[in-house]
Amino acid sequence: MRRKLKLISALVLTTAMMSPFVLANESFEDSKITSQIVTLIKQEKDLPLNSLEVSTHDGIVKLNGTLETMLQANRAVELAYSVQNVSDVDSNIEIKDSEQYIKDAIITGRARGKVMQMARHGQIAKTYNLHFETTNGNLHVLGNVGNKKDIITLKNELVKLKGVKEVKANVWVLK
Repeated sequence: MRRKLKLISALVLTTAMMSPFVLANESFEDSKITSQIVTLIKQEKDLPLNSLEVSTHDGIVKLNGTLETMLQANRAVELAYSVQNVSDVDSNIEIKDSEQYIKDAIITGRARGKVMQMARHGQIAKTYNLHFETTNGNLHVLGNVGNKKDIITLKNELVKLKGVKEVKANVWVLK
């Protein structure tokens, strides 16, 4: 019995140490869920973990914080729902306001058009599924492409577009 207790204590301690975002009032199962979500968020290229708080109570995940785009917020909710034993996700994520709505909309349109042009002319594979959103000149791209070379080509070409300050891409190769 004593050995079992030590093993359980070590497991709880290890899980808590894995993530600074695991809260003391979470059950072991809830802590596991929170840790898995934090790990998934850390793997995302355009989802800043330092802007989010993740907690779980009775299988219900709470996401709090401020992100730049709805794409990021949707991705955080999607990742949370993807974890086993999550029964619901309560998102209180706020989206930063753009200081240049019209310019951002034009940048997003330019990016979509540029990708279509690159696919038509063979610069990237035609098998892509990308979503775009721009906030204050920062172009966010989420989705998948046909091969790894396409990711590099996309970033290199999109950053050249008029008005783009930075390209934040969370793009992977579709298998």
